[in-house]
Amino acid sequence: MTASETQRIPGRGRVIAGLFVGAACTAGVLPFDVAGIELGRTLEAAWAAQSPGWNDAGKQWTQAFGRIEGGIVSGVLLLLLGRRKRAGLRRVVTLALALLLIGAYVAAFKIAVGRARPGPALRATGSYETLIEGPAVALRDPQYRSFPSGHTASAAAAAAVVSAYHPALLPIGFSLTAIVAAERVYDAKHYPSDVVAGGFLGWWVGWYAVAMRARGLRMPWEAPEEFE
Repeated sequence: MTASETQRIPGRGRVIAGLFVGAACTAGVLPFDVAGIELGRTLEAAWAAQSPGWNDAGKQWTQAFGRIEGGIVSGVLLLLLGRRKRAGLRRVVTLALALLLIGAYVAAFKIAVGRARPGPALRATGSYETLIEGPAVALRDPQYRSFPSGHTASAAAAAAVVSAYHPALLPIGFSLTAIVAAERVYDAKHYPSDVVAGGFLGWWVGWYAVAMRARGLRMPWEAPEEFE
């Protein structure tokens, strides 16, 4: 890793600060969860009535950025932009590490919290008010795994890794993450606080993966000299 690359790696203080800022922003959005879902439902109904085909296609394409397809595109991008093949492969491993970590963290949070998605909450209570049932229900029913948004978290983690190595791509990564987050609320799959938490958690995990790799964390098949 070059000296210029090392200077761009997020430090421990920056990573920790990002975690606290994410928690604060999530708490700040909580009071607006119901209003956000209702607005999303209104917009979705209007757009679906005018262009049902485009509405469905748009949701599918947007969701892809928060699934394995988004990770593949990010990995190919890192390979293509790497000045050396070995450096590109090392960055792809970092991306894979970040996506594995965020998958584990999101799954743990979803089950621990057991928050109902907006649809089930509406059917159970007659409103979009938060309904939390806890781990026992979340383990049985994926409709009670709303917090945080996995799609948003995965998109944010990939964007964080790519932008750490290629800062010029930060606006694109941030924009795609925001689009994924907005779609999850628009489609009533998540509350606004779910996507805010997912976004910050994903970005934090991406930073963390990059920082740990920069400090020498390597896979068993990677030679030590690759990190010099």
